[in-house]
Amino acid sequence: VSAPPARMVILVSAAPDTAIQQKILASYRLFINGLDVGIGPGRGEMAFDPAKLDAVYDTIEVPSAALSAAESISVALQCFHPSGGAGAWAMLEAEVLDADNQTLARIRTSSDWFSYNADSFIKKGALDDGAGWRVNEDIDARAFRNVSGWRLPNFHLDWSKAEVRKLASKPKAKTTLPISIQTGKMPVQITQISDTHYVFDFGQERQGGLSLTVPAETAAAWGGAGTELEIKLAEQHARFHSDRVLFPDPPLPNWNKIPRYISVFTLADGESHFEHHEYVGLWRYGEIRIRNPQALNAGQNFSLTQWFVQYPWKDEAAFVSSDSLLNSVWQLCYNTLKYAILDTFTDSNVREATPYEADGYCASRSYWVLRSEREWVRHSIQYIINNPTWPTEWLQYTILLVHGHYMQTGDASLADTNFDLLVENCMFPFIDVDSNLVNFTKYTAPDMESWPIPGCPFGGRLCNSPMCHKIPNATDKWPRFHAASGTIRCDNIDWLPKFRAGFHYSNVSTIINAFSMRGMEMLAELAASTGRPEQAKLLSEQAARTKQAMLSLMYNSADGMWCDGLCSTSAGTFHSQHYALFLGVTPDAGVEATLRYLQNQGMVGSAYSASSLLHGLYERASNTDFGQTALDLMTSQGSHSWYNMLRQGATTTWEHWFPHDGTHSHPWSATPASAIATGLMGVQPTAPGWIKWRAKPAPGDLTFAKATIATPKGNIMANFTHNKENLKMEISIPSRTEAELCMPLFGAQPKTVSLTLDGVHQQAREEKGTYLCVDGVIGRHRVTVAVVQRKQAQANLLPKLPRLNINPEAISISGLSAGADFASQFHVAFSKSIMGVGIFAGQPFHCAASYFPGEPLYTRNSPESCRCFCKDCPVNKTVRGDHCKATPQYTDVKILKETAEQLAAAGKIDDVTHIKKAKVYTFCGTNDPGHLGATVSARDFYAQFVPAENLLYNFTTPAGHCWPQSDGWNPCGVKSEILAAWPLQNCDYDGPGELLQHIYGSLLPPAKNIVTSSLWPFDQSTFHDDAIDLSSAGLIYVPKACAEGESCALHVSLHGCDNPMFMEYPEAHSMSFNRWAETNKIVVLWPHLAKHSDVHLSGEPYSGCWNAYAKGANYDSQGAPQMKAVRHMIEIISGVQMRRTEKKGAYGSYIDFKQHATYI
Repeated sequence: VSAPPARMVILVSAAPDTAIQQKILASYRLFINGLDVGIGPGRGEMAFDPAKLDAVYDTIEVPSAALSAAESISVALQCFHPSGGAGAWAMLEAEVLDADNQTLARIRTSSDWFSYNADSFIKKGALDDGAGWRVNEDIDARAFRNVSGWRLPNFHLDWSKAEVRKLASKPKAKTTLPISIQTGKMPVQITQISDTHYVFDFGQERQGGLSLTVPAETAAAWGGAGTELEIKLAEQHARFHSDRVLFPDPPLPNWNKIPRYISVFTLADGESHFEHHEYVGLWRYGEIRIRNPQALNAGQNFSLTQWFVQYPWKDEAAFVSSDSLLNSVWQLCYNTLKYAILDTFTDSNVREATPYEADGYCASRSYWVLRSEREWVRHSIQYIINNPTWPTEWLQYTILLVHGHYMQTGDASLADTNFDLLVENCMFPFIDVDSNLVNFTKYTAPDMESWPIPGCPFGGRLCNSPMCHKIPNATDKWPRFHAASGTIRCDNIDWLPKFRAGFHYSNVSTIINAFSMRGMEMLAELAASTGRPEQAKLLSEQAARTKQAMLSLMYNSADGMWCDGLCSTSAGTFHSQHYALFLGVTPDAGVEATLRYLQNQGMVGSAYSASSLLHGLYERASNTDFGQTALDLMTSQGSHSWYNMLRQGATTTWEHWFPHDGTHSHPWSATPASAIATGLMGVQPTAPGWIKWRAKPAPGDLTFAKATIATPKGNIMANFTHNKENLKMEISIPSRTEAELCMPLFGAQPKTVSLTLDGVHQQAREEKGTYLCVDGVIGRHRVTVAVVQRKQAQANLLPKLPRLNINPEAISISGLSAGADFASQFHVAFSKSIMGVGIFAGQPFHCAASYFPGEPLYTRNSPESCRCFCKDCPVNKTVRGDHCKATPQYTDVKILKETAEQLAAAGKIDDVTHIKKAKVYTFCGTNDPGHLGATVSARDFYAQFVPAENLLYNFTTPAGHCWPQSDGWNPCGVKSEILAAWPLQNCDYDGPGELLQHIYGSLLPPAKNIVTSSLWPFDQSTFHDDAIDLSSAGLIYVPKACAEGESCALHVSLHGCDNPMFMEYPEAHSMSFNRWAETNKIVVLWPHLAKHSDVHLSGEPYSGCWNAYAKGANYDSQGAPQMKAVRHMIEIISGVQMRRTEKKGAYGSYIDFKQHATYI
């Protein structure tokens, strides 16, 4: 070049391959002066006929750093084609400009170029059947030495002249941005396992390849020229092994399509360099094995870096709140879109790398709030319309995508171009004229084939869908039909099948009809915007008829439950409720019933169906719960949660809740990003192209949140603070847009609330009596709503505990683990009123705080100590934490009996003589050694009071730490940490049933299923004055007979430590307690604790455990906080007065907590 270059613009492409264009996305890699500047060209635009796939070119602006004001510029292309035949080609045109934008040089591929066949050192390696039949790259450094440095200026070209080939058609400009590439990423950790084995971790899941440089001395130590290095890369470690990566080795079939990222690098004499050409896929971990058993230890004397690719990313959006876990969930989802996507939405770029409609919808909703660029989604939508996949409702998602793009951009061209296809995808042609419902009865096809593994590891005989339909050819209503006409479509509902929650498939599906109804509403709007008034009228009227038919034939208005199909043939399950809510079919009057049901169920479905669940809750139920239910789901710490991903090291969202159920880079699981922006912050367009939009926050119990949300009109910045007196929000409104600002009232009456905008009182509009709104706002503003205290407001959202006709002689209690410890404590304290107790893996009364002769003592600050009050311990000494479970051999139940008698004499608890009438049940499994000894002690404690016939125990069942059941999917005695977190195990032994029969005598057999509407949450906020660590809601099961006034028993069931409401709901739903209760007129109460930020007088935080551990003064007396709260609940339900009058001053040397503050 004749002057220092300032800019360089390059048009570049390479031959696509129609057979594997979905998989081979790096046909070229471009270098300028030795620096990576581009890779691609990606997928391009998929035509209806893949054989007519057009080649596309990228337009790349070369960064100035690659030019470095050089007088000469080296342009190098590294290309790949799977067959390498006459169809292989590469094309490049470039223009070099100076600082004044004057052309200095133009270059293009021609016969002046030189080429080299790299097959001599980059060879076809092992077939990767887990990542779409991709071929791995093996690299031979001996051959590469002949061309090392080829990318750099002044390389001596002893190569052949390039062959000029004429293209049949000129490549088209790619509409999306070129894929970016970055190099030199260092691993965060390299661990040497042995002389010949290393594992490494790059700390973040990314899509890319590996660069490895082995110095001459290391190469010699490992065996020199010809020695092979086996390189494996993966998203995750092998199961239960951190010294290797997950890799599907034969002879086991690769049922979960785990990628086989494996390359063989062959050393040369002297220094050897290896680098993948194509990005391998998404990975974080890897290992190196030297295939030479005589290799010497060379330590870590080699250079290992990652180069990675991503769709060009600009950090535009941000979020932070008062909940640190929610912040982490946001960042996890953010990183998924930042690091795990390329130029088209896909399921994941690690396995199939295939665009899917539902995956694309979930990913697009999050992309729309994180980036202002909109072409990525537009291109992807057209791609997937041209290249559909198999599920029925996946086709229906295309309407949601096209309508979403229209609202985001104001561009209706996608709808205009594809309108007839979208009507077909909506299933409009399959609407029965008599019922007005989508009905596939005439088009039934065989089930999808089962997986080749007997038993199907996902659950059920078939691993895919049992309900399929053969799509016919063109219809008379809409003559143009899909290219896939005549193929089979199947109803998916959820994925994997084990997450389908018992859904009843039929040819007339509530979910398919809900998608169709909402699709027709959207298509009517799109028809009007594209000049199709007749179609708009037809679709709008049919949508109304279908909605009415669904309400008449598929909806039970009495209990607000949707059936899975026609109510005459099917019951209702989880998925029908949230899809109908999300898609707008559930009537406003039924939203509250649906909300309570979904609160009850928790996150039953997969991370995919969480999209419908969360968005439905925010969009339809925020007027009732102000976003609390969705917030609880996003911050749940149960097994079906984003926390479960984070705690196991996830850096991008997984395909499913568990690490080995799928990929670790599935954007469909990044729903919280969009749910936070559009639901929690409530920012959504209300007119196409963001000309008008609304901010309607649903903050739940957050005290503050701050968000930046990307839009095509500019960023929207919103933040709110919420205290007892008011909710304040600051918001900036992009120019040329108009906002509607709505503020929640949290149960306050609108007439008692003041809304101000920049300090000026506003005449606000009411929305359903739960929000106040101001319309037509522009600019930057502060808006404030003065509201009543949160506890008071939210108390109105859940029902109170009912007063029922409870037999005062039939009140009992039980618990698991810490709940069992507390159940024993509560029973002894209120033995006059409690006639039976069940202890599942728990310790006896007052055991945690008692010293037993001979056991070791600890200073209070010792990490082994309980840091609790210790009866009879020397000053400044205390016992080991959980000593009754850790060292049960020291437990002396006679001392515990004496303690109970002393407390009774002091008036702190009921007279112990009442204990003798109690029925007592104790259980601990043989695979729960940490609790077995303590539970035996609990039995022995009660044996001092009750006759032998009142004492039932089981210590021989091979269960783990659980409530044992006679059914369920969790194996008995399971050792897996993940599975064991679910405290129900199938041990062919019904522990709750044995307990209830022992306490209440002969009972009728349990019901097959509970009555879902009989299990509902109740407001616990009225008990916060008793115990601040109670969560906002507890659960109660009230059989119909009890609700109608018949005399019933009452049983209280207590959970173990740190049991989030996400777990409590399915536990209460799944355990046999409620099935026995249904047929035997037993009300079951499930109080619930939550972690709390306050601390005890002991200086320790509330941990979500029932307090049987001397945390606080008089913890085991009738007046202790948690004891009082549970007592009040029982008294409200039963009308029984349980409190005993205390004797002041008695036993003062024991209960004076402050006296012992020096060692507590």
